[in-house]
Parts: sequence; structure tokens; C-alpha cells
Amino acid sequence: MNPEENLENFSPSMSDIDWLKHLEKCLKVGGVWISPKYGFQFRKTEEKCLELSLIATSWNILPYTVEAIRRTILVGKASGITIKTDKTVEKVLIVR
Repeated sequence: MNPEENLENFSPSMSDIDWLKHLEKCLKVGGVWISPKYGFQFRKTEEKCLELSLIATSWNILPYTVEAIRRTILVGKASGITIKTDKTVEKVLIVR
């Protein structure tokens, strides 16, 4: 993933859509999905709704983290799954 790449050129693939639908379906309300590579966490708050609840990353990974979250939002829209990022996340941790 290139954080400098224009997001307008990103289009969710069917495998992206299928993967997120499967993930959301497997999570119970209150369950979490953690992306260890990019350091963020989404919590399932209700059916077909994931909310960003944690960011824990380093400064050099942060642009990739932001890009992965932005792409997750687009995949969610294409999947019929609401991806909420408008609330303040519970914690933002930036490590050296």
C-alpha cells in the first residue's frame, strides 16, 4: 500500500468486499477486529456497523494506518457495512 497514492484510484475488489462481509458476519456485537500490521482496531457496535476504537502505531507507519482506515471505509460502503470514524477513538498511541 502506498499512502501517497491518490485514494480516488482505489476501488474495492470483490475479494475486499467478500472479506469484510465475512469478517462482520463472524463478529458478535462488542467483538473487535484488530489490524496488527497497521495498528488499528474496529469494534462491532451493531449489525453491519464497525466503529474505529483504537489506533496504536508509530510515526513511520501512521500514513499507512490512515490509508488502510480510509480504504476500509470505502470497502464498507461497497459492502453495505457502516464504518464509523466520527467519534473520538478510545485511545491513540504513537510509539517511537
